[in-house]
Amino acid sequence: MPTPSSPRCVIVDDNPSILTILSNFCEQYNFQVRLATTDPKQAFDYIISNHPVIDLLLTDLEMPKLTGEQLITELSSKIPVHQIVIIIVSGNVSQPPLLPIEKVHLIHKPITRKKWEACLKEVSIL
Repeated sequence: MPTPSSPRCVIVDDNPSILTILSNFCEQYNFQVRLATTDPKQAFDYIISNHPVIDLLLTDLEMPKLTGEQLITELSSKIPVHQIVIIIVSGNVSQPPLLPIEKVHLIHKPITRKKWEACLKEVSIL
C-alpha cells in the first residue's frame, strides 16, 4: 500500500493494455498512481497543475495528438522537469530522443517485470 512518502507518478500511453500493465507494476511497488491516462494532453495539464508533487512520469513515445517527446518538451518549457524522473516506454527506439533535459530512461516494449525492476534500479527508485 502506498505511503505518503511513496513515489507519485503519472502514466500516459495510448494503449490501454500497456497503461494497465504500467499501473499494476507501479501499484505493486507501492507507487502512488496519481493519473493513468491515454490522453497526453490530460497528463500535461495534470502535471502542470500538480507540480512539484509528481516524482515520476512514464510515457509512451509514439502517441496521437501529442507524442511523448512533445509532452516532455512542452513540460520543460513550463516547469523544471529535471525534478521528475522520466521513463519512456517504447518498442520503436533504441536510444531515448534528444530532449531539453539531462536524463531520460528507456524501457523497451514488451514490458516485463525484469525490465521494470532494472529501470527502477537505474533511476534509484527501487
